[in-house]
Amino acid sequence: MTQEREATLDDLLSEPIILAVMAIYGHTADDIRHLMHQVGARKTPSMLQKPSTIAYAPTP
Repeated sequence: MTQEREATLDDLLSEPIILAVMAIYGHTADDIRHLMHQVGARKTPSMLQKPSTIAYAPTP
C-alpha cells in the first residue's frame, strides 16, 4: 500500500499552474522561498502547533 504524503514547497513551486501565476505577478520560486523563510523566522513555538481539528457547525 502506498502512503500519500503532503506536497513540499518545492513540489508546489514546480507545478505548472503555480509557475504561471507567479509569472503573471512577476515572482520566482526563490521569491516565495525567501518569503516562507521570513515568515518561519517570525513564528513562536506556540504558533508551530497544528491547528485544532474541531469542526464547527455553520451559523444559520
